Amino acid sequence: MIAWDVLMVAGALALVCVAHWRAGVIVTLLFGLALDPMRKLVPEEPLYLSVLVFALVGATLLGARLRGVPLTLRPLFARGSVIRVPLILFLLLVGIQSVAALANTGSPIIAAIGLVAYLGPIPGILLGLAYARTTRDLRKLVRWYLIGVTIMAAGIYLARAGYDWKVLDAVGVGLVAYTPTGQPLSLASGFFRAPEVAAWHLAMATCFLVMLFLARRKVLAVVWPTAMLGLYFLGALVFTGRRKGLVEIALFVLVYLACLAWFRKRAVKTALVLAGLCLVGFGLFAFTDTGDALGISPYYERGASIGLEEADRYRRFSTRAIWFTIRRNGWLGLGAGTGSQGAQYFGGGQRLVGSSAEGGLGKVVAELGAPGLVIVLVLGVALGRHLWRLARAAGRGGGYRRARYAYGLIAFLFANALMFAVAHQIYGDPLVLYVLGLVLGLALAIPGVREGVPHRPPAADAREASVRL
Repeated sequence: MIAWDVLMVAGALALVCVAHWRAGVIVTLLFGLALDPMRKLVPEEPLYLSVLVFALVGATLLGARLRGVPLTLRPLFARGSVIRVPLILFLLLVGIQSVAALANTGSPIIAAIGLVAYLGPIPGILLGLAYARTTRDLRKLVRWYLIGVTIMAAGIYLARAGYDWKVLDAVGVGLVAYTPTGQPLSLASGFFRAPEVAAWHLAMATCFLVMLFLARRKVLAVVWPTAMLGLYFLGALVFTGRRKGLVEIALFVLVYLACLAWFRKRAVKTALVLAGLCLVGFGLFAFTDTGDALGISPYYERGASIGLEEADRYRRFSTRAIWFTIRRNGWLGLGAGTGSQGAQYFGGGQRLVGSSAEGGLGKVVAELGAPGLVIVLVLGVALGRHLWRLARAAGRGGGYRRARYAYGLIAFLFANALMFAVAHQIYGDPLVLYVLGLVLGLALAIPGVREGVPHRPPAADAREASVRL
């Protein structure tokens, strides 16, 4: 495969996105996943291929606009919204700091990376707000994403089975980690381009699987299929060796259960079923020989050591890193994009901003300065308050599935906000930015989401009946 082949596929799919924008939302997700194995097959594994996700996002936005679909951030900019002022200040600051990055580094690419890193989720937000009309729309989107991740995760098991295919190798230099006893572990990426990327998508798929499971009224009917698919995702996640994915799932489950307990006090049985499934999965590897039989024990031991090490990492790369980052980069920062993922190829990255900026808070301080950190924190609190109101309204609105989807989307956003504070690298990936924006847009659209199928006017039903006759 050559780069021209990938560009031709992207062009053909872009036409589909323009012609059918609702299908384009899903096509962009699947194409973004497929870009990883395709990039491995192209000589020199060019970085720009991963950015093709935004080409399909743009085509989908164009298709929606051509059909008169309103694409707006009015729920965020509405008069009286607590998000309005901090969001406007944030957008202005990112624009100013992109110019500062260009002045400080002389690289327009770094300035562009900064714009993408901070504004990349906005197209996804617009599409999420427009796409979500009913709970069936939410279920359809999540199911297609789970199908895509299920196929991609198969590559991890193929690699563990001994298949030596180029498409199963990591892009660039592979990663090696160590167990608490010092045993080296080769981290699997499968069809994904890197273990970090695989871990994020597998964690997200697990969270979405839990959300779909709890959105059903008769959960006992799908307990075993859900449990088997959940173990499939978790097993692949453990083989990636990236423990942050396990933390993300744990945070998601905790926030989801808290939402159920606070807004849906009658959902105790559902919460107990979820907690029971988690305990069964843990006990399967902790107290049986399953881990040894599957060769997963060393990876499990590495994951089990997550507590103290990740807590120390959170302290070092979140609050403790702020002062060191200010001392190196100044109170006003070096500009948007100077410390973002991908900037290391153009003169930026840790060599420029320092290793203290590995965490998300340190990155914001290094790029946007101390004022930028204040604005980002205020915006985060304002957005959190807005989502809290949405969760409360969804819980009182009587829509069973709508409320469960609302809690799941909000819990996922909260878990990723905390993970961003520890490590920001994965949040520079174009597909990840699109998915996060899409999730936020779906969450913001919850007040207008209806249960079941969308209402159809009588005239449309009459026309369809005449066609059948």
